[in-house]
Amino acid sequence: MGIPGYLSTSIWQFQAQAAKGGSNPATRTLFYRLVRLQSHSIQPTFVFDGPNKPTMKRGRRTSGSRGGAVSTAIAKRLIHLFGFYTHDAPGEAEAECALLQRCGIVNAVLSEDVDTIMFGCTCTLRNWSAEKEEGSSSGPPTHVTVYNSAAIARPDAAGIDGEGMVLVALMSGGDYDPDGIPGCGPRVACQAARAGFGKSLCRIKRSDPPSVLAAWREELRRELADNTKGFFSKRNKNIAAAIPDNFPNMEVLGYYRYPNVSQDAVLESVRCSFLGTTAGGNMDLQGLRDFAAHTFDWSGKEGATKFIQVLAPSLLVRKMLLPLKPNGCLVKAISKRRISHASSGRIHELRVSFLPLSVVGIDLNAEPEKVPGIRGCSGLAFNGDEKFEAEAPSSTQGGGPKKGFDPCKPNLVWIPEFVVRLGAPEALRNWEVEQRAKKEAAPAPKTTKAKRAKAAQEPNHTIGSEALLRLIK
Repeated sequence: MGIPGYLSTSIWQFQAQAAKGGSNPATRTLFYRLVRLQSHSIQPTFVFDGPNKPTMKRGRRTSGSRGGAVSTAIAKRLIHLFGFYTHDAPGEAEAECALLQRCGIVNAVLSEDVDTIMFGCTCTLRNWSAEKEEGSSSGPPTHVTVYNSAAIARPDAAGIDGEGMVLVALMSGGDYDPDGIPGCGPRVACQAARAGFGKSLCRIKRSDPPSVLAAWREELRRELADNTKGFFSKRNKNIAAAIPDNFPNMEVLGYYRYPNVSQDAVLESVRCSFLGTTAGGNMDLQGLRDFAAHTFDWSGKEGATKFIQVLAPSLLVRKMLLPLKPNGCLVKAISKRRISHASSGRIHELRVSFLPLSVVGIDLNAEPEKVPGIRGCSGLAFNGDEKFEAEAPSSTQGGGPKKGFDPCKPNLVWIPEFVVRLGAPEALRNWEVEQRAKKEAAPAPKTTKAKRAKAAQEPNHTIGSEALLRLIK
């Protein structure tokens, strides 16, 4: 099912620190992102940092834990409950993701860290965010920016490839060496990268004699100082003079060029394990319900209702994309079609009706009406979940379980038409037949007397074929 893709988890765990409100807001942020992720036709695998990553990155020790971030153990447990696959990298997750993508195990890598491009990933997805319409300030994450190395490497492209980005990091400062060359900013470093100095640097082998690297360094100094080939917007003699004799730092260059990644045997095992999983088929719904009850205080029948409302729209899509469909049609009715909404990329969507409880399938009657020890609804955060709800697919009733939401009654949601065609083809055929019948039965529009009189008074501007040919000539 879907397009295989790898996700580096470190940035998500870091971003979750900003979450507030309710119980365990950082974990709840991850929960909502997983809910939205399962509504797309992709087969994700999450990659975690390993013990052999560089000791320092972005000016801080990488071994330390960030306060407020989701712990690795909790994140893995939640990911597995959703039925997604995880993988532990020996070093940095971004480097492992890039390798797995280059080996063809997955199609793309989703990460907010541009290091994936430096590590050689040929298809990176970034900026998973809302497609904002005019007048709107926020919305659910629906779109990504695609970085394709083949497109970047085209002669007419103004972008910088992965090898060039390594040089930019070395010259102007990066994750492993924030200082770079004194006085050198990103503008000059990017010009050097477009001139090909990054590519020539990364072609130098570790077995080459020191004279090869020295010759490369002298050429960079000469071009910066004299600009004989016009690579730079002006001469940069001060920067050329500031380049030390030990530039570049070979240890830092090695972090980019020779990261600690899995060996071939491990990669083959990952390939077999990943291809053997059925996305969406191993979801532990009862385990996920228990997790939400204990972690977010979504307890009792009210908490279960909240759980059903949040999960049902995306789970409906996920089940419709399964190779083996559940017994019975999950779509009860189709009411309309649209192609104009920015959040979906203006693809064809259908407004479908479904029963939330039938989709989620938990035993609502087994939930107690009230849970002893729970005071009020602070855990549910009914009035403070708007930020989290933006992460999850929307239906007609959003937020907490608002008045009027009944998991046993039909709910409406917009779903891509191709998903409905795959998951509920009979319901779609029946709706299309009904639409054609309505169109055929509809009376022809009547022409009023005033319109007929106006048409009779208008001159005939029809151009004959001979006149048209003369105009063309």
